[in-house]
Amino acid sequence: MSERPSDLSVRMYQVGFGDCFLLTFHYAKSFDRHVLIDFGSMKLPKKGAPKEGLLSVAKAIRDVCKSDAYPDGKLTAVVATHRHKDHISGFVTNEDGTDSGYLIAKMMPDLVIQPWTEDPSAETHAEQATGTTGDGPSKAAFVNSLRGMSEFAEAVVKEVQRRSSERYGRAARAGSLLANLAFLGETNLANPLAVENLMEMGKCTKAEYMANGDSTDLVKHLPGVNMHVLGTPTLE
Repeated sequence: MSERPSDLSVRMYQVGFGDCFLLTFHYAKSFDRHVLIDFGSMKLPKKGAPKEGLLSVAKAIRDVCKSDAYPDGKLTAVVATHRHKDHISGFVTNEDGTDSGYLIAKMMPDLVIQPWTEDPSAETHAEQATGTTGDGPSKAAFVNSLRGMSEFAEAVVKEVQRRSSERYGRAARAGSLLANLAFLGETNLANPLAVENLMEMGKCTKAEYMANGDSTDLVKHLPGVNMHVLGTPTLE
């Protein structure tokens, strides 16, 4: 019988409007294994916000995951459920390598799991749903539609910024129609820097792009743990 975890710790980090969960599986006869699920924020909390924003959160995650063998921390897996800003903005990197995404990348996750819509090998310029199996619509056409939605969201954000500047000389007041439109638009931006970092982390080790019902290699990294992939759904 394979070893099973003796305990599980679940950490939920205060990132305001966003998500960041660290699951630590404790094994009595071996080392702890850490799985980071999402890391993003739309807006930091008004009270008790991390002094350095998401960088402080990344440092806290590193401190949990580090050991003598891995002074920069070690992640068993990173799971990015979808590309909305409140779920992945913490994976963003900057040119000088000091941002939160850089610290996460230094933890060298053994596996990076993302939705099948992020698969870089998927065709993104399909003109029609051609059907990859049987008569069903193709994944490629859906990926292309997601790109269109991201471009629309970006256009919305730019237009809100222009109108707010003309009307108020500043950002739209909270609760107004313009502010609500800006919030919806920003949530749906493509977050290319975060997406690129996730892709690069996957290239360094292994990447999986999951759909509902798929099997994941994460079971090999977490002995004794059963898993069921519930998303992301396909058009079928």
